[in-house]
Amino acid sequence: MTSSNDIAPDRFREVETAAMEYLMRPNALPKAQSLDGWFPQVYLWHFPSFSAHRSWSIYQRRERGSRFSRSLLRQTTWDYSSDSKRFLEPLTGLEKGLHPQPTIEVRDRPLDTATFDERLSSLQKISFPAFEARGLGIDGESFGVRFPRPGAKVEWWCEGPDSWQSLTQWAADTRSWLIEIAAAPPEKEPKFSIRPHLP
Repeated sequence: MTSSNDIAPDRFREVETAAMEYLMRPNALPKAQSLDGWFPQVYLWHFPSFSAHRSWSIYQRRERGSRFSRSLLRQTTWDYSSDSKRFLEPLTGLEKGLHPQPTIEVRDRPLDTATFDERLSSLQKISFPAFEARGLGIDGESFGVRFPRPGAKVEWWCEGPDSWQSLTQWAADTRSWLIEIAAAPPEKEPKFSIRPHLP
């Protein structure tokens, strides 16, 4: 006989899989504003072991009749703690439900294109040994940076290898900058079309 305690971790893994998909592909969020016409430039993420997971994606689009681009930040946060409690603590599960949808918060904010271009230029000048080893870990924070074009991705655990310090410091500084921008009041959000809500 299978108990609810046996089922809960499996159900939580389903939620985790969906959450990670949204964090790594934030333009696919079904109830977020549509990003049609916006082109992804770079993604960053920070996934702690037991607290909120967050990703930052930067998009640009060329304004019609203009040679200038607009830039947009999408910060996507998964409330890991809340969702894990729903499935691993019976009373919380009864109160909040065992539905498979992750608890996701999305913040879209305008981004200064010139400042972003400067940061991107400094990132493109960074070099580091690609296969530097740094042991293994069970618990700890994971980080990463990804370019959708040409499809380059770099991930690291905790502080990363010493020889990657220029990259990890750039990522830490850029995340701080983006967090500050995402904290701006909602009325500063850009206005664009909303994708129809899906089930």
